[in-house]
Amino acid sequence: MLTALLDKSGTLERSTIAKEAAGGTTTTYSTHATGKVSVWSKGAAKNMGFSRPDMLGTHVIASDQTYGARPGDRWYVGSDYYLIESVETFSNAAVSGETLILHNCTLRTI
Repeated sequence: MLTALLDKSGTLERSTIAKEAAGGTTTTYSTHATGKVSVWSKGAAKNMGFSRPDMLGTHVIASDQTYGARPGDRWYVGSDYYLIESVETFSNAAVSGETLILHNCTLRTI
């Protein structure tokens, strides 16, 4: 039932930081996992029933698996990138036996 909300396909990307010859750093991302997700604005009514309001971010990306996501990773959904700030689980036996994984993210414009 809750997984019916997952209406988009997303790619979870993990960062690699490399040191440059001049002393700076370069961050590159590579595909870590792909799966079904849903993207909600933090202020959206749909999100209010699931996510904690005190978590940082502009959006929540919900999935039915953790995919090994951690802060610093990013989701690529459609043409947008979302930097993961934190990851939490949501389950409510009164609603469904399913568990959603909520990725609190910040929309990044590149």
